[in-house]
Amino acid sequence: MKAKLMIISLLITIINLVACTSNVDDTLIPAKLGDKWGFIDENGKWIINPQFKYCSNFSNGLAVIGTDTEENVKYGFIDQTGKIIINPQFNGAGDFASNGLAAVEIDYEWGYIDKSGTVVIKPHFSTAKHFSNGLAAVFVEAQDDFGYIDKIGNWVITPQFRGATEFQDNGLAFVAVGDNYVDWVVGLIDKTGKFVVNPQFSDTGLLFREWSHGLICVEINGKRGYIDETGHFAINPQFDWGSNFAENGLAPIELNNKRGYIDKTGKIVINPQFDKAEVFSTNGLAAVKLNNKWGVINESGKYIINPQYDEIKTIKNVLFVKQDDKWGIIDKQGNWIANPQFDDVRYDD
Repeated sequence: MKAKLMIISLLITIINLVACTSNVDDTLIPAKLGDKWGFIDENGKWIINPQFKYCSNFSNGLAVIGTDTEENVKYGFIDQTGKIIINPQFNGAGDFASNGLAAVEIDYEWGYIDKSGTVVIKPHFSTAKHFSNGLAAVFVEAQDDFGYIDKIGNWVITPQFRGATEFQDNGLAFVAVGDNYVDWVVGLIDKTGKFVVNPQFSDTGLLFREWSHGLICVEINGKRGYIDETGHFAINPQFDWGSNFAENGLAPIELNNKRGYIDKTGKIVINPQFDKAEVFSTNGLAAVKLNNKWGVINESGKYIINPQYDEIKTIKNVLFVKQDDKWGIIDKQGNWIANPQFDDVRYDD
């Protein structure tokens, strides 16, 4: 039990450190040079010089940063000028939610602070997740379960779930039940804690995903399909793998070890032909992998950049490409905007 708890706690602590995405600001991009992180703009220009051991996205005006110390890293918050707003002092930290609270770890327990750095919910949880729609999922070791609290720390849904997500805009959250991790099944609850879709999904990855344009990919009996916001199947389970729908109404799926794209009716609109396929960005482009190289396609499935790069990330409609172990930026014609120079780039969208 302790080993399982440590694994679950570690996974969610990582998610807390990698800023929660529901309030991500559309501004600067975390980039790494050597072993230090800073922030660049869409042209690859350093806006906040690399100086941190860790940094998250900006969310509600602030970003989590970690001090540049190998041992005993402490986490604090900066603004978009790079000014330290809350001194690095926490063992862990998540981003600020729309209600102005952020989860922080002090002496191995999680609680919440406001934007002044004042503790408003005393640390006494084993794990504390991001506030969303007025509630936050927290883990209590004594019960070995998740429950939900309000912004003053009162229980709204008592601890009873083995895993739990944030509440989405549809007022629903995924929760897991079951004795052993391998036997967990996932269902949907409302903000009273009542199941609106009984636990039935075997894909515990649902505990780390969000709804995307009204649908979310779920797994039953080894096949994936998509449910709508009421929990009913919009696309029956039939795929070997699937990911989020994009704004253009397409989602990558896998059949017979090849990936292509479907529309919201489940119809295949780009035939499975790629080794890997990413979600389309709002610019109508998607990164795909074929024969161990990455390229870029448009919504018709035509290459606009032939497979030639070691890796591609589309971040804020900017094409980051990896070449010779360094990341750079190219335009839609494949011309360099910023030569390969970054050791890593990241954006949690």
